[in-house]
Amino acid sequence: MRRLIKLPAMLGAAALLTTGLAPAAFVPAAFSAPSAADTAQAMTTATLADSSAAQQRWLSVAESRTVLNPYYFSDAADGTSELSYTGGNNLPLATAFYAHDKALHVKETLTTYASGEAPPQDLINEGFDAQPSGWILGNAAANYAGGKVTVSNSGAQWGYLATPELALNPAVHSKLRIKIDATSPATVGKWGIKINPVGSGDDLSPALQPDTTSTGEFTYDLGKYFAEQGKTGIQNVRIRIWATTYETGQSTVSYTLDSFRLYRGATPEDGQLVVGANEFDSSSGWTTSDQNPPLALSTSGSKGTFSLPANSPRDYDFLLSGGTSLNLDRTPMLTVKVDSRTGGQWALKVSDQSSGASDKTIQADTEATGTFSYNLKDLTGWTGTKTVYLKIFQVGKGTSTTFDRYAYHSGGTSAAVATATSVDYTWDPAADYSTGHYGSGDIKVSDYFSAGHLDGTVRKIETSVAGNAIVAGVIERTGSSYDATTNVITIPGTWATRAIALPAGATVQFYASKQAFVAGSNPSASAPTGTGFWAATLPAGTSPTYVGIGWAVNTGKSDDHELADLPVWTNPYPGGAAAEAAKFATDSRDEGSAGIDHWAAHWDDYMGRVPEVQDYSIQRVATGGITAAQMEAFYYRAFLNLEMNVLPATPETGNDYLQVGTGKPSLWMSGTPGTRNVASWDSLLGMQQLAYTNPNASWDSFIGMMNAVQMSGPAPTDANGVAAKGALKGESLPSRKAQTAWILYSVTGDLTKLESVYDQLQANLIWSSHNMRWIYGSNNYTDERDSEFVASLIYDLKFGARIAELLGHSGDVTTFNNLISTLTDDYEDWFFPTPGGTAPTFQTVQKVFLDSSRTSSPWSDPTEGSDYRDHKNRWVKNGWSFYTTTALVAHDLEPEFKAKVMNRFMKDYKANSQLAGLGDFAVKAPDIQLITYGLLDAAAWGSGSNAGYSWPAVTRADLIDAATVLVNAFNRDMVKSGFFAEVYEQTDPGTDVSAPIKSRGVRPSLFGVSHYIDNVWIANGYRVDEGDPTFVRLSGATGGLKGLTYMG
Repeated sequence: MRRLIKLPAMLGAAALLTTGLAPAAFVPAAFSAPSAADTAQAMTTATLADSSAAQQRWLSVAESRTVLNPYYFSDAADGTSELSYTGGNNLPLATAFYAHDKALHVKETLTTYASGEAPPQDLINEGFDAQPSGWILGNAAANYAGGKVTVSNSGAQWGYLATPELALNPAVHSKLRIKIDATSPATVGKWGIKINPVGSGDDLSPALQPDTTSTGEFTYDLGKYFAEQGKTGIQNVRIRIWATTYETGQSTVSYTLDSFRLYRGATPEDGQLVVGANEFDSSSGWTTSDQNPPLALSTSGSKGTFSLPANSPRDYDFLLSGGTSLNLDRTPMLTVKVDSRTGGQWALKVSDQSSGASDKTIQADTEATGTFSYNLKDLTGWTGTKTVYLKIFQVGKGTSTTFDRYAYHSGGTSAAVATATSVDYTWDPAADYSTGHYGSGDIKVSDYFSAGHLDGTVRKIETSVAGNAIVAGVIERTGSSYDATTNVITIPGTWATRAIALPAGATVQFYASKQAFVAGSNPSASAPTGTGFWAATLPAGTSPTYVGIGWAVNTGKSDDHELADLPVWTNPYPGGAAAEAAKFATDSRDEGSAGIDHWAAHWDDYMGRVPEVQDYSIQRVATGGITAAQMEAFYYRAFLNLEMNVLPATPETGNDYLQVGTGKPSLWMSGTPGTRNVASWDSLLGMQQLAYTNPNASWDSFIGMMNAVQMSGPAPTDANGVAAKGALKGESLPSRKAQTAWILYSVTGDLTKLESVYDQLQANLIWSSHNMRWIYGSNNYTDERDSEFVASLIYDLKFGARIAELLGHSGDVTTFNNLISTLTDDYEDWFFPTPGGTAPTFQTVQKVFLDSSRTSSPWSDPTEGSDYRDHKNRWVKNGWSFYTTTALVAHDLEPEFKAKVMNRFMKDYKANSQLAGLGDFAVKAPDIQLITYGLLDAAAWGSGSNAGYSWPAVTRADLIDAATVLVNAFNRDMVKSGFFAEVYEQTDPGTDVSAPIKSRGVRPSLFGVSHYIDNVWIANGYRVDEGDPTFVRLSGATGGLKGLTYMG
């Protein structure tokens, strides 16, 4: 049944109502029905569209193995937006595919270029009349005024202003010119320029401009800079202009930037490594032949005129240059510019003056003028390093030729195809859109899922450029093939096969590499035997066109030793994975735009089933600039993330159940063997809220997780770990399984499914009581006790007891309640050190190692303060207050210990700071959730003292106010971060709530999704955590919820 929950205004600001109700009394009479003004219209695909720099880019659909534009958190540097990670001037589409317990990631599955486009003169020409689009700051502030920008760095050694991400071809846009008007303090403040490869935390070395206090106009040869580093072709970079306090003795420095221009060089050798050049400023250094009178050279205005006297004894002569040492593998090119001639002809030869070697003709007699480039390596057959001498010939008595210059250089590749000069991006739940702007028009690409195949996707290409659009992509594996009849490229891998279906009339070619494609070098009509790059020129005058992509799982067996007992799985599709992928690709291509309409309608319907929230405002704490509209969009995105995270059953890994992934787009794969994307913590929290919109997926994934619990082996002890009955392999995480089971039952009323998992759930709870620590890889210390694990288990066991009572397992009810009592006593013993060999830094700690014979404390993540021994000679780790404060859910702790928990919490807690003061290090959803629940549920306690320790009284109003702050501060800051992340951190020192929030760890992650939905519902009067309908009213809150489900 679906009901409205709307909390009455009569509840006071500090009042708390927590009511467990039977199904028939779900909405008590005191709760009024909404007025028409209370009923908000559900979000739609169109209204959720986002064109901002903080937009989501990844897309998937429930039960698909495919992700478009995944955000691989291990590959993306901290602080990298989804748009920065996935976007680019070649309109890239990345895909990921799950098969055989692997997350396969192909970054440039598709790219799109324009042909016949001359690159623009300026890649950037910025005068800073206003804040330019796409420029970013790091540890700095910017003030735009009077056509200039002043960049200030205060309190950090380095801060920067950086360009947008650039697809820079230094062989084309080879020159950078900037003007620095001033530094502050004058002659002290330093600035510098560095090149940052996209996706890398480190800048290239050396700096383009080392730190300097100089001002004025500066010009840099970017082509030479990249060539000296051996980097050719397209460089995906940002250019950072740094302000540094390092070795200045100042806490604040700044520079004022007047202009920034990145432009094409004037000569063919601009943008390349030049090792020998002659501008004809002097006539010295040339050797004449034995002819008399000889060929004469005169110079004027940086030009050299070669004149053959009218009385020359023969009709030609030459002058020989001095030798230039060339590495023909790095600098094979010679470029000459012929300015004019008075008649006759000119010619060029080169020599290495080795014994018996003849001159090599590189330019036969010619009357042409202009600029000419020659590849000496190709024309002479020389390799390696040689000393090269140039002979310039003049043919015709009484004639002359004037040369402007010549240079030996690297010959950096110029592009045969053009990338966009700029790109506009938009995301909505149905498609990713990218519009590239070129000199002669635009190319717009739309990427979306097929209407008919969950693992088929489409790129729609609309073009108005003068030339052709070219779609291209990587061949990352050997054994690719091309069927010209169907226009399908097939790329097999070890675990899966990908097919690309191209439109009719496309001309397909293959290249050795992306660089070869960009340069137009050695195209082939045949697919390569190894890796490479493919490109398809789309037919002119046809727009839109469609490209289909299909993925399919290969026949085979996972190489995971945990799955060694599984048989080889066979893809049942006739013809196997290659045929299935081709079918998905061709059908998707032939659908045209149907997928956009299909998925827009699907997501509109889905969002109409999301429980409606009445109040998205931030209460009690400062908004930090976050609006209710942003909060609402983030809420619907959270539910979309839940649904899109659902993976299908994977029979090749022995899993027959849907999976609620920890972070389907994040490509995290450290979970239970067979369902590696499912974490037994993050995914559980996601299942709790997905139950309201897709209960079947939540139940299916939970049953699949429980079926992976080991039901054989010895009874668990404190020492036998994952070998024991009840273990769940993969990363061992704090328990929230019983709570999840109870919530799923409460939402759906499905007693049969609850009964089906009881034995596994009971076994896992018993196993967890012996393994209250993080187990992952070599981190497996059997004597370790972690307060986060113990508190979470105490909390989870109460739901275990409820389930056992409902199902008639009275003995287990007693066991679980006894465990709660025993673990509460243990908690008081383990995590509250009293002065012993070393005085405690905090009154409560996160970890203790029970083996007092240890000589040192094991490794762990960063912690506050140093490790030390407690009063029982056990090593302890302080951890962080957001771990230790989860103990508030252990309601049976004595007041002294609750007070010590609160004492440490209050050392960090700051209502007016980012993340409520708790964001010094990697704060995450399940901990803040338990703290919030504990604050809402804990009874007040009075003051007291024991063994020299005194504590103050704590009131219900104090506890509820702190919960109100946590709910609202974290909601604000999660929205500000732009990410649903595993963990969040403040921007030091954390006191400016308008400053950015850092997101780290697995991202996107269901931790952020679940926490945000949980908090929004609490702020609107409803607690999902209890399963049974439970109502709450926080300070200043007035909203309610519509569309919740209880007992089906």
